Amino acid sequence: MRVLKVIVALAILAVAGLAGFAYFGEMDPEPRETRIPVTLKLQPPEEAPIAPVPAVPAPASVQPDTPAAAGADALD
Repeated sequence: MRVLKVIVALAILAVAGLAGFAYFGEMDPEPRETRIPVTLKLQPPEEAPIAPVPAVPAPASVQPDTPAAAGADALD
């Protein structure tokens, strides 16, 4: 029974120590300068030749045969 109490006490102290370190510990990142070489493409991109687009014919309009198809209101 005495060993169990010691294990429980050590576990509680370990949890308290971990919580204290997380709260009070020094966890700020070290500031440092980082330089990375970058290659810039300053030339304008070459334009591809524009291919002519064939004209698409417009859909044929449908003439309604009945007043209901023309959108006449049934309550008129």
